[in-house]
Amino acid sequence: MWIVVLGVFAALFSLAAKDRAGATSFAWVLTSTLTVMLLARTASIAEIVAAQSPAALRWYIFQSPASFLAFGVSLHAVGTVCARARLSGSLYAGALAVLAAALFLGGVPLDDAAWGVAILSAKAGAVLVAAHAFEISSKTAVTLSALGLLLALLSFFVDLETLFPAWSALAVGCVCALGARAIVPPLRRASEPVPV
Repeated sequence: MWIVVLGVFAALFSLAAKDRAGATSFAWVLTSTLTVMLLARTASIAEIVAAQSPAALRWYIFQSPASFLAFGVSLHAVGTVCARARLSGSLYAGALAVLAAALFLGGVPLDDAAWGVAILSAKAGAVLVAAHAFEISSKTAVTLSALGLLLALLSFFVDLETLFPAWSALAVGCVCALGARAIVPPLRRASEPVPV
């Protein structure tokens, strides 16, 4: 159902914007979603969300290098649409961000509807902010996508946890470092004059 809805959004956005941004971002989302589904061994978004416990280290963004790379592809998909200042682009970007939050950031089982929607909205907002903060080129997205799918397929034959021990800790450190890099302004070069 999610894929059908996003496909409709992509078609409407492409028609409204008269460019291919909607179609290309939809292709990136399909790739990242397929990577997670291969890792989770299920095509059910509900089961993928349920498999991620509230503990942040169980979120798919931290579970394996394949899902970490797929999250980068999702950020590129959201960023591609966010660059278009249109209402249709905003609606589509919001839908992409919610899907990314559900797939990679633990989602939230909507038993308590109000609380669950609030948390999922906050996570989707974080995805939108990250997509604005980190501009990923199309070449980089292709590389991330190919590596993520390759690792996801490899997981059928090899336990990725043995290949990448302590991956969760490494991924958390990487996210923290990237977040600090985005928040803290770049340090001035020593040769630059200090303004008076």
